[in-house]
Amino acid sequence: MHRLINRFTKPESDIIVQGEISRSMYFVINGSCLPLIQDMKMKLHRMEVLDIGCHFGEIALIYDIPRTATITSLGYCTLAELNLENFTIVANKIPGFA
Repeated sequence: MHRLINRFTKPESDIIVQGEISRSMYFVINGSCLPLIQDMKMKLHRMEVLDIGCHFGEIALIYDIPRTATITSLGYCTLAELNLENFTIVANKIPGFA
């Protein structure tokens, strides 16, 4: 899909950070990523590893809210980024998409 932007990460790179404002979501093409969620007591919760085919960042993109988790690459990763502009174009072309 020509609406996606290739992104490459180094090991242990923060891809998105909880609380930040951003208007993109990501699909894992190659590699693995670790989601961490910090609760109101500042305790970190490790979530299930995201592997090839998984996606993240859609909550902040769709609901226009700050990021709900920090996602860190576990090794070298290839990601496909879908920004808000392209998400809107895709959503308008596919009935029932969003």
